[in-house]
Amino acid sequence: MNGNTDIAIFWTIILVIFRFLVIMFINLWSQHTTRYRKGVSEE
Repeated sequence: MNGNTDIAIFWTIILVIFRFLVIMFINLWSQHTTRYRKGVSEE
């Protein structure tokens, strides 16, 4: 258990931010496609 904790904390923060951005992108894309599907089905 003797490692470089500074680098481990840095990469943990980077991965958390990356996952947040991916989830946010998926949610925005899902909302966009849902709106598109609703608009097409109404016509």
